[in-house]
Amino acid sequence: MNAAATPTDGAPLETSTSDQLVLRTARGRWVLAATVLGSGIAFLDSTVVGIALPAIHRDFGGGVGALQWVVTGYSLTLAAFLLLGGSLGDRFGRRRIFSLGIAVFAVFSAACGVAPNAGLLTGARILQGVGGALLTPGSLAILQASFRAEDTSRAIGAWSGLSGVASAAGPLIGGYLLAVASWRWVFFINLPVGLLALAAILVFMGREHDRQRARPFDFMGYGTLVLFIVGLQLALDRGTTLDWFNSPEILTETVLACVGLYLFAVQTITAKYPFFDRALAADRNFISCNVFSFFIGILMFSTMALQPPMVQGLLGYSVFGAGLLMIPGGFGSFTAMFLVGRLVSRVDPRLLIVTGLSLSSFALYQMSHFDLTMGATPFMAAMVCQGFGTGLIFVPLNVMTFSTIDPALRADGTTMYTLTRSIGSSIGVAWMEAFHTRQNAVAHADLAASIQSNNSVVTHGLPAYMNPLSLPGLQSLNGEITRQADMVAYLDVYRLMMIVTLAVIPLLLFIRKGRTIAHGASA
Repeated sequence: MNAAATPTDGAPLETSTSDQLVLRTARGRWVLAATVLGSGIAFLDSTVVGIALPAIHRDFGGGVGALQWVVTGYSLTLAAFLLLGGSLGDRFGRRRIFSLGIAVFAVFSAACGVAPNAGLLTGARILQGVGGALLTPGSLAILQASFRAEDTSRAIGAWSGLSGVASAAGPLIGGYLLAVASWRWVFFINLPVGLLALAAILVFMGREHDRQRARPFDFMGYGTLVLFIVGLQLALDRGTTLDWFNSPEILTETVLACVGLYLFAVQTITAKYPFFDRALAADRNFISCNVFSFFIGILMFSTMALQPPMVQGLLGYSVFGAGLLMIPGGFGSFTAMFLVGRLVSRVDPRLLIVTGLSLSSFALYQMSHFDLTMGATPFMAAMVCQGFGTGLIFVPLNVMTFSTIDPALRADGTTMYTLTRSIGSSIGVAWMEAFHTRQNAVAHADLAASIQSNNSVVTHGLPAYMNPLSLPGLQSLNGEITRQADMVAYLDVYRLMMIVTLAVIPLLLFIRKGRTIAHGASA
């Protein structure tokens, strides 16, 4: 065995293949359903809570910045404890840690639902993030370890597709619950789903799939990596509102992130038992796939973050209406992932990814031609195209990422892969939001400069209520300029994302198709 595939001492032994699950059996389908439901509530929660903030603000009052910690607190603990998911799963068993994650998530979802004030709600959300961090990587690790080789790609395809539907359905479900009940039901809905997932995993997944790990835990490596992630996440979450590096807070958080990353690198190189096995760094294919996944995180999740405010703020849709518009993208993604699970063993995965990126680029091209007068059809068509393209990317990328690493490194690899994509998505959202803010200001200045009160062509072409010679008319005119500038900024963002998507395609040249995928290495 070469160095790239040799785990360090104390790596877990693999379970016998005699107990691997068959997807077509009732037991296999229930285990798949449990992982989908468990990760689904975490994915849904990441999109649905943000739209409930205005309703929470009406109930609790206080500053909007303080309530933003309901979202930021969750994202921080999710990122920090996500690192422990793989290590704890190896040490105590994936089934046990996944079940614990569901239980913690459900309990503190209920605590969020009954919270009497913003402080307790934020505290419950922080602890809810711990549960989400335990179950999110565990769901993928269970699929990798539990299903036989010929079913693994299809199981992951179904998991990815249904999880995508859950993310896309967040605004729809949130809007409906806000309309017919209250924001508290955004959290209460996690209880029955979590209990069903917990029951399914306990009943249908046998204990024989649990793994034990004897390698000592690297507290220094974990601590420095958490410092990097927390510093980076805080800077990205708060940078837009605090004017980025003009703020001492953002500068401090950036310095902490850089120090944490440097210390983590030193610890990984010098420690006998580093937090991530050094053998992963020796696998060029695994590292190349992680770099590619980082850019995919930047591209795919930025769109999901920008579209709801555009649809609601500029096109006039309600929260529920905006959710309906997002659903076609989720079903497009699910359809593609369902199909690609059957194709990935017959077609070069890189060809599927190129096709997916091309479709995503075309969808972004469509989005760059949106306008303020369009109906729902152009938006939904672009969402279907982008969703289908995204669905063609994730499963083949998962397969190639884990096709060349030793099965004993799978837990470390899963954690690193999940973390890389998560960091990419955080950076992508912050980057695109900052670019949108900048382009909005530029477009507003350009449009305003073109309006001259002494230009008879302009003044006669405007409706009477936008007459720039009167104060009410000037205010109305400025409102319309602001609306147009906001739309121009969104179109600029979509053009930038289209260019970056096309620029990512050559990175596939650094990724190998991989060897014939054994069960232990499949993903």
